[in-house]
Amino acid sequence: MVLKNISLKNFRNYASLDLELSDLNLFVGENAQGKSNLLDAIYFLATSKSLRAERDSDVITQGQEYVRIAGEVAEEDLTSLEIIMQQQGTFLAKRLRVNGLAKRVVDYIGHLVMVYFVPEDINLVAGSPSLRRWHLDLTLAQIDRDYKRAITIYGEAVTSRNRILKQIREGLASLDELIFWTDQLLDQGTIISQKRQAFFDFLANRPQLLGQFSFFYHSNILSAARQAEYQSREIAAAASLIGPQR
Repeated sequence: MVLKNISLKNFRNYASLDLELSDLNLFVGENAQGKSNLLDAIYFLATSKSLRAERDSDVITQGQEYVRIAGEVAEEDLTSLEIIMQQQGTFLAKRLRVNGLAKRVVDYIGHLVMVYFVPEDINLVAGSPSLRRWHLDLTLAQIDRDYKRAITIYGEAVTSRNRILKQIREGLASLDELIFWTDQLLDQGTIISQKRQAFFDFLANRPQLLGQFSFFYHSNILSAARQAEYQSREIAAAASLIGPQR
């Protein structure tokens, strides 16, 4: 999979850019000339998000109302990707297209797979577990659409379930209202954990070219029995306390 070209309009400090790429590219320049912004644009094209901006609107060139990021990816065939974001008052409209056809995020991600490594990624070792989960989720979401779908549904279910847990704690909802969201967590959480384990099994069986080390996936087991065990504590905390998000 090779990115053949990239086209930018109003992306950060790039008012306009059309760049042809080869199999190996080296970008050299002074500070603040746009090297990191170019890499961020490629990352955005692959994942539909910026690695460096808190909000999507932050990548739009100051004083402009829209941004366009496009490129072509060569694998077996040539695939064109395009992301357009348009500021409409306080709302930012975001459109994703693959070969000219509108796509949802879950169907868009995976057409361009990339690895982005910077010095700050030492935090994968020294940082919090949530950072390691984030990198793991991003990696799997790019290569496994079922995983992307499961992690999206799971995140929405956790948010809804936590809201109901808070309402139960405050006497505004009943335990029966948890059943649907708990079932969603069990179904999607099982998919997530199994695919994460398969990924680590794959890594463990790869040739070790950089010395001897091992990968282990310590999962936070999610089951109906554990859900029942933790229910009272989850109500008290108004939070889902077990599962792959932990």
